[in-house]
Amino acid sequence: MFNVGQQVVCLSWHASLTCPRRGRMERDYDLFEVLPDGAVIWQETVSGHENAIRKLVELSKRTANEVRVMHILSNTLIASMNGPKA
Repeated sequence: MFNVGQQVVCLSWHASLTCPRRGRMERDYDLFEVLPDGAVIWQETVSGHENAIRKLVELSKRTANEVRVMHILSNTLIASMNGPKA
């Protein structure tokens, strides 16, 4: 994100990397489903850590597949459910 005069310009390569609203402190998190063959399907982007965990729980109840929450900007796995047992 760059300030060019009075205009804010944002460059992004992913839907979750949109320009933040002024004063917004929430991060965006992406939810993924991992299929049995290892393929990964993006499900949605959610704003805020608590919302992401809530959506993860909801998604885990609708599928037997592993589901994950990631923060894409930092490439961090936040949480997963229905994954392989250790």
